[in-house]
Amino acid sequence: MFRTPIPILAHGFGGTNGLPLPKWLVAYGIGFAVVIVFVVLRIMRPRPAAVTGTTKDEPVRGRAFAITRAVGLLAYVALFVTAAFGKNDAGSNISPVTLIVIFYLGWQIISVVAGDVYWWFNPLDTIARALPQDEEEPEGPDSHWTAAVLLFSFLWFVFAYPEFYPPRPHEIAVFLTLYTVAVVLGAYRWGRGWVRDGEGFSALFGLLGRRRRSPTAGTVALLCVYLGSILFDAVSQTNWWVDVLGTSRGWSARMINTVGLVWAVVAVAIVYVLATRIAARITSQPASSVTARFALAMVPIGFVWSFVHYLSPFLADLQNFYALASDPLGRGWDVFGTIDYIVDYRWLTPAQTGWIQTLALLAGCVASVFVVQRVAYTSFRGQAAVRATYPLGAAIVVGAVAAVLLLLGT
Repeated sequence: MFRTPIPILAHGFGGTNGLPLPKWLVAYGIGFAVVIVFVVLRIMRPRPAAVTGTTKDEPVRGRAFAITRAVGLLAYVALFVTAAFGKNDAGSNISPVTLIVIFYLGWQIISVVAGDVYWWFNPLDTIARALPQDEEEPEGPDSHWTAAVLLFSFLWFVFAYPEFYPPRPHEIAVFLTLYTVAVVLGAYRWGRGWVRDGEGFSALFGLLGRRRRSPTAGTVALLCVYLGSILFDAVSQTNWWVDVLGTSRGWSARMINTVGLVWAVVAVAIVYVLATRIAARITSQPASSVTARFALAMVPIGFVWSFVHYLSPFLADLQNFYALASDPLGRGWDVFGTIDYIVDYRWLTPAQTGWIQTLALLAGCVASVFVVQRVAYTSFRGQAAVRATYPLGAAIVVGAVAAVLLLLGT
């Protein structure tokens, strides 16, 4: 039995979009809506509760926790086995769609909807628990810095490393091995408590799941990596980037893609840091402090960037996963009778997709506005609080326009 490979794997679609209005008008409308929300909140003069600091969660114990951890570890081992011992083909082996779509994109959605439930399943923390150390809060550098580095390594592997997207299963097995070793070494160096905020996926899903933690410079770096990767994925599908790559192959292409990924992360960082530096001058506060304070404003807009860009391929890849479940190793099996399932790209019409993307982007921008207002009014007083929101509001508008031009309808 032969199944035609469908290596979509959450790579945004290009081509005609189904937006309800022309892109320029959608961008104008969302930008105008953000300004209106700022004005309304300015008139209402909100007095939100103070931003809480880091809180040490009560340790979770019990049978339910043990079961979910066992499920998470089993899934992780199964992913490694299919990648290492299955057919080395991204279209017929289930490991690429499992890692990129079901795990990375799926847990983003679950975290936003259900909170920080990833911690109940975290296989890497389960592995780290085998180390002969006490579980304690990490001592040393800001753990979100290491999370940013580890998350960047994954996103580089997905978007910059493959000569032909997505990475092949055997490459995934090697990456999982190296990533696990890095996490174990980090846990050995800083303690098992480091994993929760120092490992890339756990830290990102924790932010999306609203886990309480005082933002730091490392949080800024982590979120810039998150947003920058989405921006690069969109840019990499343009004709301009195809021309940049030209006939480059192998490590030559990887180096160009690496530069592009770093450039995208830096571009996001420049917009954000510039806005917060202006806010720091307005409030006469240390720039580093202000930059860290507003970091969580990037969480809602980062998630909607991901959601609107990957919506269509995500729905297609869910069906792809359903089909490949019958033959996870790509050996020609049909265990559940689903291997010949044909992906239906018409789950949502282009118009429906366009409306969902537009409304989701608007909701994300409004959520970021509320975060900016909350931080400003709990950190500063009087007119300084009001004026501090202006440059952050401008940055949100820039992010919304970038999303409309590069992410919506793709």
